Amino acid sequence: MFSQRFQKPNPDEITDQKWWGDVTSDNDEKKSWEALVEGQLMVDVYDRPDAIVVRSLIAGVNAEDLDISLNDDMLTLRGIRNEHEEVADDQFYHRECYWGTFSRTIIMPTPVRQEKIKAFSKNGVVVIILPKATSAQGGISIRTEDEFLEYEQDDQE
Repeated sequence: MFSQRFQKPNPDEITDQKWWGDVTSDNDEKKSWEALVEGQLMVDVYDRPDAIVVRSLIAGVNAEDLDISLNDDMLTLRGIRNEHEEVADDQFYHRECYWGTFSRTIIMPTPVRQEKIKAFSKNGVVVIILPKATSAQGGISIRTEDEFLEYEQDDQE
């Protein structure tokens, strides 16, 4: 199993304020529910002759708050984007940015070599290069009846 680990959230920490915010002290039921919703990353997945490439915008995410893992044929990116300034809801004119935990799982379209996977992060973009596995099995060619009879004769001699 490939796992490039920057910081893995411990399942016991899921209720911790670091991952979900303080949902227990807020009496506003709607806001508490929204705090439990996990965001989803937008990704590009494309094919190269030698690899599958996945890239995603992770602006505002510290490398230590990002986890990338591959289990069987499923690549998962999981992390947290921390909001650095508390702003009251009534102060916003417009709000589109997502703050909090996020994850995205992608099914690989072809087998990959787990031991050769590389991940890079620069300028708010993570790029994951998953080299394709080469099949050791070749195709079986189908011979004509004449070729089969010729093979049979050669084998008997």
